[in-house]
Amino acid sequence: LFLYVMALLLSPIRNRVRIRLLQREFFTVEANYLKTLSPQEQTIRLRGLFDRMDLSGEGRLDAIAFQSAIQAASGERITMDDATRMLKSVDTDGDGSLSFYEFCQAMNDVIIH
Repeated sequence: LFLYVMALLLSPIRNRVRIRLLQREFFTVEANYLKTLSPQEQTIRLRGLFDRMDLSGEGRLDAIAFQSAIQAASGERITMDDATRMLKSVDTDGDGSLSFYEFCQAMNDVIIH
């Protein structure tokens, strides 16, 4: 019983760590590929990625589209709460969605580091 209770208490922490690792893995793999491209090729590649993620075609990624993209890229299931938390970490204007500009900024931050 004690181990079960401890596992339940640690589950949210374990999930947060897993999501951070998935986020880092997705962005790192793509960033490593982008580093091999010219700036113009990077923009073309990022536009293609963004457009494939943009399920609504509105030019913005909401939490649902972001969740789907991360799940497709990582092969792991993530909750909507986790997807929202990840999205908020790169949503610089705070509108709850990512523009292409914000997406590029997030990817450029990963490329530089």
